[in-house]
Amino acid sequence: MVWAPLLIKDASSFGLWAGMANSGRVLSAHLPPSVSAPTFAEAGWEWRPATVLYPQKAHELGINTSDTEAVIRWLQEH
Repeated sequence: MVWAPLLIKDASSFGLWAGMANSGRVLSAHLPPSVSAPTFAEAGWEWRPATVLYPQKAHELGINTSDTEAVIRWLQEH
């Protein structure tokens, strides 16, 4: 995850350290409104108003979750 040219992470701490160490592009879900955005984010870090792409939501949108490129494209846009 540290060396990924594009790291897409959720608002949890799972990918936090990898995102902080990543020198590429990091797309991160917004934190809850009660939490201020951290100041550690580098220039390549983008906060996104993410929606979780649950399988049912993907089905509603016509996205095949086995199509990695389609999922990544959706994540980049949302």
